[in-house]
Amino acid sequence: MGKGKNAQKKKISKSKKINKKTLLSTFSIEELLKKAQDEINIFNYKEAQQYCHEALQRDPDNLRALEVSASLCMETGNFDRAKHCFGRAITLAPETGFTKYLSMGQLFEGKESLQCYLKGIELIQKAIKEEKESKASEIKSPQQNGVLNSIKDDSDDDDEENSDKCSKIIDPSNSLERKLSNSYCAVAELFMSDLCDEDEAEAESLSNVQKAIEIDNTNPEAYHYYANFLLIKERVEEAKENIKKSVSLWLPKYEAVDKGEASEGSFDPVEVCPISESARCKTAQILIEVEEHELAADVLRTLIAEDDEVHKKSPTDDESIIHHMEEMLEELKDVEIDLEEDELENIEELEEEIELMDVS
Repeated sequence: MGKGKNAQKKKISKSKKINKKTLLSTFSIEELLKKAQDEINIFNYKEAQQYCHEALQRDPDNLRALEVSASLCMETGNFDRAKHCFGRAITLAPETGFTKYLSMGQLFEGKESLQCYLKGIELIQKAIKEEKESKASEIKSPQQNGVLNSIKDDSDDDDEENSDKCSKIIDPSNSLERKLSNSYCAVAELFMSDLCDEDEAEAESLSNVQKAIEIDNTNPEAYHYYANFLLIKERVEEAKENIKKSVSLWLPKYEAVDKGEASEGSFDPVEVCPISESARCKTAQILIEVEEHELAADVLRTLIAEDDEVHKKSPTDDESIIHHMEEMLEELKDVEIDLEEDELENIEELEEEIELMDVS
C-alpha cells in the first residue's frame, strides 16, 4: 500500500511539472519576463526563476532576460551569477542601458566599481539629453499654439484639475535626474570608503555629492551623503542640518501613508519609501552621532514596521539590519539621561518589537 501511494505521488508530481512546462511554453519571452518581474516584486523568487530560466533557454542573449535574471540573482545573493548575466549584457550592448552598469558598480569594489558607475553616469546623461531633445521636438508651431490657447480659454478649470492630478502622480524618485543624482552619491561614497586613500579622495567626495544635490535637490540620499562627508570632516552642526534635511524629504510622506492620510496617486504603492533599509540604518546612525535621538528613533521605527511585514514574505531575511538596529538602540539607551520620558518610552517599545521579530 505504501509503495502504491508513493508511486501515485510521483506520478502527480511529474504531471504537475509537465503541465508547468506546457504552460510556460505558451508565453512569449516578453510575457515570461513580465511575470518574472511581477514575482520578484512580491518576493516569490522561486517562481520568478522558472520564468527567467525559460526565457534564457529560448534566447540566451536576450538583453532584458539577462538583466531580469541578474536582478533576481542579486535579490537571492547569487552575486557571481549576477555578474555573469550583467557582464554578458554589457558585452552585447556596451553603449545602451545604464542600469546594468550601475548594478555592476554595486557588485565590484574600488576602481572597478568606479569605472562601472562612471559609464552608467555617461549613459544617463546621454538619456537625459535625448529626453530633452525629444520634448523640444514635440513643441507645436506658433499657429498651432494659437489654436490650442483659444481652446484652453474655454477649459481652464478642466486643465487645472488634470494638472493637479498629473502633479500627484509624477514620482521624482523614478526620474532620470534622480538616477543620475544617486549615481553621483555612489561615486562619492566610493571615495569615502574603498578609495579613501586616493590623493583626490576628499575633493572627489565633495564634488560628487555637490553634483548630486545640484542635479536633484529633492533627493534625500544626496543630503545624507553630504551629512556623512561633513561628519568625517568633523563639521557636526552642518552635518546635523543636512541629515535633518534628508529625513524631511521622505519621513513625513512615509508617516502620512502609514496613517492613511496620503492622497491616492501621491506615492508608489509598491515602494512607499525611496530610501533603502541599509540607507535608513545609516541615517539613524548619523542622527545619533549628531544627537538627534528622537528623530533617530522615528527612522528606526520605519525599519521595524517594514521588517515585520517584508521578512514574512522574503526568503532572504537580512539579520545584519536587525543587529544594526539593536546596536543603535543600545546607543540610544546610553544617552537616556538626556532624553524626555516619551522618548524613553519610544526606545522601550522599539526594543520590545525587535525581540518579537523572527529573522531566523
